[in-house]
Amino acid sequence: MAGTPGLPEARIRDRREAEAWLITERANLIATVLDALTQSDSTARLAVRLTELLQWYLYPYARARELWTLGEAVVRTARRLGDREGEAWALHNLSAVYWLHRQFDWMRQCLEAALVIWRETGDREGERRSLHNLADALTEMQAYEEAVALQTRQLDLAREADDVTAQVTGLGDLGRAYRGLGRFGDALTCFEESFQHARKIGDSSLQSFALHEISALCFEQGRNQVAHEYLERAGILGGGHLTTYVSWRGHAWSAFFPACLSLRIGPDILEGDVLRDNPQYREPEDFVGDLDRLPLAPPPQPAAMMRVLPTELHAVRAFVADQAKRCGLSADALHNLLVAVTEVATNAIRHGDAPVTLRTWPDDGLICEITDSGNWQPEEFISWQPPESAVDSGFGLWGVGMLCDTVQVRTGSNGTTVRLRSA
Repeated sequence: MAGTPGLPEARIRDRREAEAWLITERANLIATVLDALTQSDSTARLAVRLTELLQWYLYPYARARELWTLGEAVVRTARRLGDREGEAWALHNLSAVYWLHRQFDWMRQCLEAALVIWRETGDREGERRSLHNLADALTEMQAYEEAVALQTRQLDLAREADDVTAQVTGLGDLGRAYRGLGRFGDALTCFEESFQHARKIGDSSLQSFALHEISALCFEQGRNQVAHEYLERAGILGGGHLTTYVSWRGHAWSAFFPACLSLRIGPDILEGDVLRDNPQYREPEDFVGDLDRLPLAPPPQPAAMMRVLPTELHAVRAFVADQAKRCGLSADALHNLLVAVTEVATNAIRHGDAPVTLRTWPDDGLICEITDSGNWQPEEFISWQPPESAVDSGFGLWGVGMLCDTVQVRTGSNGTTVRLRSA
């Protein structure tokens, strides 16, 4: 990157150096953009466009406070300038902040407002993008019929534009909505078509996602061996690096970050209009490591309990489903929990020692605890990051962490306990 005349030249040679520069200059970039948005119309218009690029950088790091501050400022500025396209993009990007906070009602409001502008201006690409995200939000809100209608419209626009990548993602999300309706055959058709389109364009990551969704359906139907085969294929197609969830669905791991923000344990603190470093911030691996060393509170009495037998995993799923219904768990949350419990129970049967026991009890949702008498090494079992390869130990548990609100693991000479919570 060439420097400004009269100033030292800064050269960025690769992505690693670019990311390092962005990390170092992040606060300065944000402050500069916020100031530019208040300047003359010509400067403010440039700042509106620059903010779109800056938000793309901030979102994968779940910098929710910064994203919200920028988003609100850009919406106000775009409206002042009469910049309808800038306003629509700002609303679209602001909706992503509400995704991080799981505030889907607010996300819906932003995207519906953006859609009005896209349709007024005839911007079909903008309409397609916002339709896709809105349908995803509606699926999370369990408004599956609405989600199907909007996602179908998104797919019509994607086919009209011959955008195969948008068709891949649209079919994937349409399949999720069908799954929420219990239309598993339609869901499977969508995931299979999504896989075929992804293969056509040679995108292994998108193929991996489609195969992962198919594996989830197989788990739900009790076809565990087939499900594991699809899951293994998904990891291989991902190039041996399990990045599917990071690439898809708004960075699912970032569901952890709203708690960080509310507890003020993130790297930044916003005080008024001033963003400053948080002196009490700790790196996630250190923070999580300390939590993993704390003893678990004993299960309450009475907790529902059953013995887990190798040939009766279907009974485990039926048991959990019954307990979940009593807690009012949503269909999506129940689906994810059943996949997670099946994975953990299978691991306990294969790698642990009998007896294997399942206990459940209500606690802000439903807690499922699987214990066995095996002695696992913690470094082989506990992982908050994706393993390097689908064949590495920790692959299944990392996937479980993506499906549940809380995963706690304790292992030692007395056996192994995995406690899952889904709300």
